[in-house]
Amino acid sequence: MARAERPHLPSFPGIHVRPRDFILATVALSGLAVGGGIAADQSGVFANGSTSGDDEGRNRIVAPLPTAEPTFTLTPFPTETPVPTFTPTAEPTEVPTKAPVVVVPPTQKPVQPTAVPTKEAPKIVEGFNPQMSAEVNDAINALRASNGLNVLRVDSRLMTASQNKVQVLLNVGFPDNINYDPHSVGGGSTAGANSVGYPARYVAEVIYVGQLIRDNSTGVGVVARLSTSPSHLTAMLNKDLKDVGASCWQGYRSYRPYVPQGTTLVVICVASPAY
Repeated sequence: MARAERPHLPSFPGIHVRPRDFILATVALSGLAVGGGIAADQSGVFANGSTSGDDEGRNRIVAPLPTAEPTFTLTPFPTETPVPTFTPTAEPTEVPTKAPVVVVPPTQKPVQPTAVPTKEAPKIVEGFNPQMSAEVNDAINALRASNGLNVLRVDSRLMTASQNKVQVLLNVGFPDNINYDPHSVGGGSTAGANSVGYPARYVAEVIYVGQLIRDNSTGVGVVARLSTSPSHLTAMLNKDLKDVGASCWQGYRSYRPYVPQGTTLVVICVASPAY
């Protein structure tokens, strides 16, 4: 039995062709070797055939070069480098530095001692003061009543006699000139009462002179001051008296210490009539 010879496998330098691949290639190309020339299938295997169909031509098959399987290297996707976010830094606000407030205590002015105002004399119209004269009459009766004595009648003739005596004293410079007894001026108190028609049996004369700044600016004040003198108090509280008449004069005299405060001159006639 004849041994079938193995088909001759073409050799290519550096390329090893397996029999199976060669057979498959021969079978595949056998249907393409029509009309002569060089034809190629879709796999890229080229055959050089002829129309005579000789085996030599069919066996002369050029196998394609084995294509090495491509090696894919995985290239990692580039990692996005985060773009740094710049947060604008606010410029520092300058805080104004407050200058320390220096509190300077106010300079205290030395307190000047308050001067005690000098009590001024009441402004008066120089002359006789009928209102004050009436106050003196009332004050004497109040003093007598408080001592259990009878109230005196106010006699206008005695008031006239008192006013006349004041005028005589002013004419001789009283109270500037006090070198004499004022009671002796004008002939005495009894003569003065008789001269105005008062039938006097007994007349007591009380003379007062003082400053206006004292409490003698009123009739009550004058009687209160006279009451501090025992002789004057006795004259006003005589139980035998029946009538009274006073006269007051106020003004400004040059005699010290009555200037410039002013002067009050009072003459009081207290009397008992002859009948």
